[in-house]
Amino acid sequence: RKELDHSTEQLRTLPEEAWRTFREFISHTTILALLFRDGSTTGAVVASDGLTSDGQGKYRVNTDKIDQLAKHSVMASCGYASPSMVAAGILRAYFRIFRLDRKMEMSVKGRVRQVASLVAHYFSWEDYYFLPLFVAYDHELHRARIFNVWMGGGYDEREDYYANGSGG
Repeated sequence: RKELDHSTEQLRTLPEEAWRTFREFISHTTILALLFRDGSTTGAVVASDGLTSDGQGKYRVNTDKIDQLAKHSVMASCGYASPSMVAAGILRAYFRIFRLDRKMEMSVKGRVRQVASLVAHYFSWEDYYFLPLFVAYDHELHRARIFNVWMGGGYDEREDYYANGSGG
């Protein structure tokens, strides 16, 4: 339900009409990221359906499954909502401390490695899993990047788009 506003670099809520149109295309516990190019502008669109699961059925609607972790970096998660929210808080704090301590932003590769490491070490248990997509704008490469993070701690980069979840 949110998009990254590049003019303010903040997540903003999609207009209700756009959200209704988007909801026609996905359902279940789904997250989606798409890369785009419009002339000289490049970026990514990240979306979720807002549904979370208890493993057997849906139990919450309108869950915010997209978290801004740092400037130009978001994580979208499918699976259990609570571990995802905890992980997002930990990662936001870690990236902020890194920026304040080193007086620079962590690289995109460094960020995705931290996301993968946290998932592998603390959130891969059968009862508490979630599967994140990490999406960031890489200023060194001048383009947005999508990374699918695996439960075991690995990750791979996707070229154009990726969807995950029971509806993906």
